[in-house]
Amino acid sequence: MSTEEPRCYYIIRHYFEEGLGDQVIKRGLTLSEAQAHCNDPETSYKTCRNDAGQARTTRMGPWFDGYRLDQSSLPDKAGDLSVDEETGMVYYLGEDDDDDNTNKEG
Repeated sequence: MSTEEPRCYYIIRHYFEEGLGDQVIKRGLTLSEAQAHCNDPETSYKTCRNDAGQARTTRMGPWFDGYRLDQSSLPDKAGDLSVDEETGMVYYLGEDDDDDNTNKEG
C-alpha cells in the first residue's frame, strides 16, 4: 500500500453574493495541501490583508476558500475507497498485487 497522500482534492472559492457562482481555483492537491491553503488567513475576506484579497472583496463581496474531495480524480484501479468523514482523509482498501500465492514454476 502506498504511503503517499493521494492528490484528489480541489480548492473552491465560495462567494456569498447571489448570482455569483463558486469557482475552482486549484486542483490535484493532497489533503494536507488543501487544509494548509484553507488555513491561510489570505483565503477569506474576513482575514485577508493583501491587496488582491481586499480588491476581490470590494469587487465581489464576501468570499472564502474551501476544499472538496474530487472523486473523479481517483484512480480506477485503486480498489475500494474509504473516506473518513471527520478528517477528510482518503484510504485505499485495494488488494496488494504482490500477494499472488500461485506457483509460477512449472
